[in-house]
Amino acid sequence: MAPRIAPTAVAAVGLLTVTLPALAAPQVPNQAALQRQLDQLQQLLKQQQQTIDALQQQVQQLQGQQTQSQQAVQDVNKKVEETRQAVAQQPMVQPGRKNVKLALSGFIDRAVNIAADGKNTKAYFVDNNNANSRFRLDGTYEPTKDTTVGATIEVAVRPNNSTQVSQTDENPGDSFDERKVEGYVKSRPYGDLWLGKGDPAAKDITRIDLSGTDLLAYASVGDIAGGLLFARDDAYTTTDVGSAFTDFDPGRQNRVRYDTPTFAGFTASGTYGANEVYSGALRWAGQGAGFQAAAGVGYSDPEQHQVRQVISGSGSILSVGTGLSLTLAAGEQNRSGYDPYFYYAKLGWQRDLIPLGRTAFSVDYQHTEDRPGKNDSADSVGLAVVQNIPDWGTQLYAGVRGYKLAVSGGPDPDDIYVGTVGTRVRF
Repeated sequence: MAPRIAPTAVAAVGLLTVTLPALAAPQVPNQAALQRQLDQLQQLLKQQQQTIDALQQQVQQLQGQQTQSQQAVQDVNKKVEETRQAVAQQPMVQPGRKNVKLALSGFIDRAVNIAADGKNTKAYFVDNNNANSRFRLDGTYEPTKDTTVGATIEVAVRPNNSTQVSQTDENPGDSFDERKVEGYVKSRPYGDLWLGKGDPAAKDITRIDLSGTDLLAYASVGDIAGGLLFARDDAYTTTDVGSAFTDFDPGRQNRVRYDTPTFAGFTASGTYGANEVYSGALRWAGQGAGFQAAAGVGYSDPEQHQVRQVISGSGSILSVGTGLSLTLAAGEQNRSGYDPYFYYAKLGWQRDLIPLGRTAFSVDYQHTEDRPGKNDSADSVGLAVVQNIPDWGTQLYAGVRGYKLAVSGGPDPDDIYVGTVGTRVRF
């Protein structure tokens, strides 16, 4: 009996018979559809490339704009710097005429004095009369290489001048002094001629000083504290330091002055001024063999009541190598009945001790006779140090000085001791 095949098996065999050939036969894609897809991809790539190119152009444009902006900023900064330098180099003071050189200069010189007078010890704020605060205008023409024509106006501005500040008046107020109002002609072959208010021939003839400390200590030792009063029996007298110590300096005058050309270091000067005041002086300066030296002597007739004439002078020598110096000064005033006089000596030393600039030290002594009155005498000893700072246009100074007065016909007043600190700033 033949075996019986189940119907389900027959159906499965039939399904396989139909399916296998279909699976075995490869499927051929639609060529037109594929071409369209390729075209679409190429178009998309082209659009993306165009977008990338556009973005690259924008980046390049932005970079160019940034470079142009940076260059523009650099150009502006360069113009600003050039303008700033041009303004800085432009003189702040302009001359009123062509071919004129106009210069503004001056300095401020302020100090604090701490004084012990036997009655009190106090601090006094002063303008240093050794070199009082001032400003100066100089206008000069140079018509030839050997000739200078000029004019000078110099005004001192002295709030609380050290010759006016006292224990009874610590704030004497402001004072102004037209130190110089003059015109001049300077000729190398013919000499110099001044007309107006200024220095007479014998001005500063006792103040020739190479020590480097004359900003605080020089022959007129009373200038730094001249207004302070001597005390006696716990009360202040009417005698101040300035009247007890002097170097017989004539002060500035309305005058005509002539200086000869310099011959072998020598210069002669002559002055004739208001009220028939006249004076003459001879100065010398030179250097050699490691030394610098200067000296001068002067004569003046001040035409003052009881004062007939003044003869005075000074000299100073500096050893350049060691920095040691010696300064001497003396003077005599001829009066009716007696002849006041003074003499002065100073030892100095200067050296570059610190990088800021040269430091100068000195010790000095002055004796005055018949001042402030006949048979009175006064003595002063001082120590001083001056520190120069040229890069700052500044000098710092400090010192201590004692003043002693001996009066005739009565008990002597108390000594005065003054410590000073101060600064001078130039412009």
